[in-house]
Amino acid sequence: MTTTTTTFESRARECARDELFDIAPEDVADLQTRWALCSTVQEQIEHAGIAEEDIERALGKPASHSVAFAAKGEKARLLAHYTAKPWLLTQSGVQRLVQAPKVSSAGQGASAGRTIDVQGAFEKTRAGFDATIAKAAAPADLDLAKTAWRIGARATAERVRQGAWSSSALWKAFAAHASASHERVHAFETLYRAPETESTDGPLCGVPVAVKSLFWVADEPCTASSKALSQWSAPADAAVVKGLRDHGASMLGCVRMDEFAMGGSGMRSAFGPTAHPFLPGYAPGGSSSGSAAAVATGDALIALGSDTGGSVRQPASYCGLWGLKPTWGGLSRFGMVPYSFSLDTPGVLATRCDDLLLAYEAMASTCGMGDSTCVQASRDGLDAKHETFAWKPKTVKLGYLQEMDEWLDHMHPGAKAAFLAWKEQSIAQGFEWVSVSIPSLKSAIACYYTLVSVEAQSALARYDPLRFGFQEEAMASGMSYEALAQAWRSQAIGKEARTRALFGALALSEPTHAGLYAKACALRERIVQGFQDAFAHVDFIVTPTTTGLPPRVGVPVDVQEEWSQDMLSVGASLAGICAVSAPWASFEHEGLRIPLGVQCMAAWHREDALLGALCQWEKHGLFEDRGVGTFVQA
Repeated sequence: MTTTTTTFESRARECARDELFDIAPEDVADLQTRWALCSTVQEQIEHAGIAEEDIERALGKPASHSVAFAAKGEKARLLAHYTAKPWLLTQSGVQRLVQAPKVSSAGQGASAGRTIDVQGAFEKTRAGFDATIAKAAAPADLDLAKTAWRIGARATAERVRQGAWSSSALWKAFAAHASASHERVHAFETLYRAPETESTDGPLCGVPVAVKSLFWVADEPCTASSKALSQWSAPADAAVVKGLRDHGASMLGCVRMDEFAMGGSGMRSAFGPTAHPFLPGYAPGGSSSGSAAAVATGDALIALGSDTGGSVRQPASYCGLWGLKPTWGGLSRFGMVPYSFSLDTPGVLATRCDDLLLAYEAMASTCGMGDSTCVQASRDGLDAKHETFAWKPKTVKLGYLQEMDEWLDHMHPGAKAAFLAWKEQSIAQGFEWVSVSIPSLKSAIACYYTLVSVEAQSALARYDPLRFGFQEEAMASGMSYEALAQAWRSQAIGKEARTRALFGALALSEPTHAGLYAKACALRERIVQGFQDAFAHVDFIVTPTTTGLPPRVGVPVDVQEEWSQDMLSVGASLAGICAVSAPWASFEHEGLRIPLGVQCMAAWHREDALLGALCQWEKHGLFEDRGVGTFVQA
């Protein structure tokens, strides 16, 4: 073993002790692989000529400062951002939020090797969740759910307002549909209690919404698909949930996701993987796997998701859906289980762009609720205003990233051909394409995974057995708090989440001003500036959403391959701009028709222009619609 390897392993084990995690030799090897993949941050720093003082200046501000950016034109504003140095920056790792006292020292001598039954407690919870889904299998008007899915959220709400349908009947029909499809797709964790009152008004009147299990719904389970939160219920509605309710929507149930949103496969839920709704042997992608599967299967009309590096857009692409990642800071994150403070964004998935717009306006109505990072943009009457957009092809400039020439070589050949064919089709429709370049995007993956892992370390530090459902077991164990917490955290938090937290700790274990995290912060500033420069010349920047094939169920996820799937989506996340994945391409693979989303990105707080234009293009059929309706029949 080399000195370098020995040093790295020693640092990794020290970080594991600080974070109260067990660590195995294979975990050290995994961390070393990730470290090597992120080394391109250093290469890009040198290539871009980023000086030491730039790195030090970037370190003095949180990573999120760079996304707090002025949009051009009438939206021009300087967003408020944090002034203090990041609280997560420490030499020894993140400070635990609660320094709980040791439990009684009686029996300390016998505590070695003792554990608490995390798996047993989780299985009891899971059995209860499964029971709620099975209960919904009672006879219901499944045809009602299928009809509503075919006509979409707007038309469904109109029928409820007119009295043709009742919101309670819709809820029961979709609950029964979710129960019927559960054994095939496994989208849901549990169904909520049925609404006690009829919804009779609002733009989303009676519309059933599937909720990614990291959003709070008052008095309902909120697990983030982790054993760590399997016994925890939300104390209130998340801001975006309240916005949807205020506009008439009904919350149907919570759906599976990659644990704590840390993954892009849909196979890292503690409740088991989610299957692709119409591609046998594949998963829908993640982390909003259940959200995409529920909408594509017809279990819900709209689904709440979250997007940190592509977690709404990627599964939307794989499932032939519309998926929106709004501007960072444009929607309140109150009541949203955190992953990455400077990147997390509530999002939404639907079968129509028009339904995205309805849901977004409802969610934006609670922008100022409980989130100091939320900035209210001018969006009054967006739903009505979008009808006035007269965006004709010849008036729109679409940006083509020069970096795409290299990225296309990493795509599935069928996906590459599908995107280029779509591009030629758009030119034939009269769209003008303008070449733009953002060189720093070449290291966006390394930059993203460095930042997101550091912030994941912070997010996971709060979870301990005394506050999340194991108080009695803790007191009965006779273990010290440190021993108990290590045993619980190592069992209750899944491998991928633990690995990301440890990678974040490693990134912070270097000397502060020369460390990987500081360099990633500086590189992020270049990416933000690159997007600002590009949007001075184009209306939207367009790329494929994904590189091709969704992940296969049961096939071990290779970290390098998984990260490469994010190459097209993390740029918008790092910059904090808004982006939509639109289902306007597809390709053949092994006898299957694979959806491919086209990603349209717009400047900060330009959801009005982006959704307005896309809704008009959808309405007037400017492109061949290859959405989920092409692949399945409701």
